[in-house]
Amino acid sequence: MARTNLRLVEKTQYYRHRDEHEIDPDLAYICDHIVRSGSSPAEIADTIEAMTDGAVRISYMTIWKWLEGRTRRPHNHSLVWVGKALGLEREWVRK
Repeated sequence: MARTNLRLVEKTQYYRHRDEHEIDPDLAYICDHIVRSGSSPAEIADTIEAMTDGAVRISYMTIWKWLEGRTRRPHNHSLVWVGKALGLEREWVRK
């Protein structure tokens, strides 16, 4: 099991999901919406490519690995675009 320098974790201000045995909360949210939509990973990947005229490409295997639970920390870029393909919009809110 990897050791974490807790002093570093406490000092940083950026998002870091700490529990390595649990799925990232944002990823769990997106995966839930993928399952609810009934869309296949290939359909979602094609939708993203069509939305951006080919400027953004997310592999269907990336999405497939999310659904299989083989990804612990996904790229934010991928989460945002898959969310957009599902009709979701990420919103940053000041607390």
